[in-house]
Amino acid sequence: MRLYRGIAVPQHAVSQCIEDIRSSGLAVVDGRWRLRFYDLKCRLDDLWGKDAITFADTRPNERSPDWICACAEQAGALYYACHHNRSRIDNTPLLITFDAELKDIIVDGRDFLYSLFQFGQPELALPVAIGLFGPAISRYLNRAWTLNDQEQRLALCDLAIQDESIILAHSSNRAVIAGRVGTVFRNAFMVRAPIAAECIWDVRIVGESLSIPSIDIVLNTVLCR
Repeated sequence: MRLYRGIAVPQHAVSQCIEDIRSSGLAVVDGRWRLRFYDLKCRLDDLWGKDAITFADTRPNERSPDWICACAEQAGALYYACHHNRSRIDNTPLLITFDAELKDIIVDGRDFLYSLFQFGQPELALPVAIGLFGPAISRYLNRAWTLNDQEQRLALCDLAIQDESIILAHSSNRAVIAGRVGTVFRNAFMVRAPIAAECIWDVRIVGESLSIPSIDIVLNTVLCR
């Protein structure tokens, strides 16, 4: 799958950062950005068959793989590079284009999907979710919404983000989502790191101007709160 990652770095470090990515690929080098998600793909069917799915199943007490965030279209990555990740210090946006295998990709549900599993209004949220993540999302959401236990709801989302039919459907979504903490995106993924240098297609500085597209889906409008 072709993916795009938007980051921002200090201006004085731009040349070295670009050279490092082109020569060595992408790795998780800063503990602040380490994401704790586990590779459950080979266990999805077995876990789904359990009467109760909890964090003990989906978030075991072991080291998780390293992940980096990415989008399946340039506009989303440009938003993160030019707006969301940019600061006074990290003031130079970069767009990184790379390829990854489907087996190494999961949906990043932190800014939208996990909230839907916890607080979604079924009559409003289900058609929206199907539009954004494909019809396979319905079995996970419908099961979650029958439960009062929030941990079990979140554990079901842990499974959904690794379902490859959901990943593929989400990668083709073109509706603009307004999610948590001011995020704006069409799709969001986590990719197993490191990304080898031979998978990197391009690394470049991008312009400062970026118009945020019109919002199609607002998270808060489909939640029960």
